[in-house]
Amino acid sequence: MDRNTFHFLLDHREQIRRTFDRLVGDRVPVHLVSFAEGTRLTRAKLAAAQAYAGEQRLEAPRHTLIPRSKGFSASVEGLRGHLDAIYDITIAYEKGVPTLRQFIEGFVECVHIHVRRFPIDELPESVADLRRWLLDRWREKDDLLEHYYTTGSFPES
Repeated sequence: MDRNTFHFLLDHREQIRRTFDRLVGDRVPVHLVSFAEGTRLTRAKLAAAQAYAGEQRLEAPRHTLIPRSKGFSASVEGLRGHLDAIYDITIAYEKGVPTLRQFIEGFVECVHIHVRRFPIDELPESVADLRRWLLDRWREKDDLLEHYYTTGSFPES
């Protein structure tokens, strides 16, 4: 990493911290949506995620990308004590994952949504433990999607 990139990242992280401090200090109600996977799922991206999982000795995903944990961890750290809970939302598409164009053009007629609530007080404190927690949720999310695509519905529990 070159010096300019390093300073940009530090400045960016500091800006995010100041934003969260302001939200918490001013007691601003917050609903933060975070897409931890960072991008839309494609076959090529799934193949890359599976290769990365092998390199990192992680379980290879079948239906998800591996989440990026830095933004998630920074959000939890910055807003802990201000948020009540994290909501994990998993979306399954009846006709398979659409492209963005298919979605915009109305190809998607029906989606199935699975929601789980995790009280913020139950999340780990350290960045390393938050990363592990997030990876565990994504493994569960992958299992949920496997169940959906095998049976046509999410599990009852």
